[in-house]
Order: sequence, then C-alpha cells, then structure tokens
Amino acid sequence: MSPEEKQVIEDLRDYFTKQIDGVRELIGERDRLYTDRFNAQEKAVLAALASAKEATMKEEASSDAKFKSVNELRALANDILNKAMTRLEAESRFAALAEKMEAAAKSNQEKIESAISVWISAIMKWWTDRVLRIRLL
Repeated sequence: MSPEEKQVIEDLRDYFTKQIDGVRELIGERDRLYTDRFNAQEKAVLAALASAKEATMKEEASSDAKFKSVNELRALANDILNKAMTRLEAESRFAALAEKMEAAAKSNQEKIESAISVWISAIMKWWTDRVLRIRLL
C-alpha cells in the first residue's frame, strides 16, 4: 500500500469516526431529550392522578354528606310512620268515641225526659192544689 492510499484510508477513518461520533452525540442528545420528555410526562401524569384522587376524595366526602342527610330524612320518616296511627286504629278509636257519644246522648236524653216529667208532675200537683184551694174558698 502506498503512503497516499494509507493517507486516504486514514482520512476516511477520521471522517467516519467524526461522523460516528456526531451520530453518537446526536443519539445522546435525543436520548436526553426523550428522557426529559418522559420525566415531564411522568410528572404531569402524577399531578393529574393526584388531582383526580383529591377530586375523588372531595366527591366521596360530598356523597357521604348527602347520604347522611338522606339517611337522617329516612330515619325521620320512619319515626313519623312508626309513631303515627294506622287507618284501622284510627277508625276503631273513632267508632269507640262515636259509641260513647251516642250512649252519653241517650243517657242525657233520658235524664232530660225524666227531669221534664218530674217538673210537669210538680207543676200539675201545684196547679191542682191551687185550683182545689180556690174552690174550697
């Protein structure tokens, strides 16, 4: 091999070595760029997950408060239903009260009739006595 050929080979080796080093440098830069992008995306995903978790926790707390209110309302309705009279119970009580009122009215009527009869008897006796006295005079 001639010295000129050796020089050409050496020049080509230097050229390709520089090209390979440039490619390696470019690959390294791209690798750093992709790593930075990946890290940024990872941070963004973690931030989004944290935000979603916080929103979920707030929603759960809100739902718990709503369910607590609904359960209190349901308990109040159950208390009202448990303390309220049933229709059958109310009807039987009203029927018993109606019977008592009818019995009291009948008793009062009998008492009034008896009192009227006593009064009439007393007035008749008085009138009769008075008429007899006038005739005797």
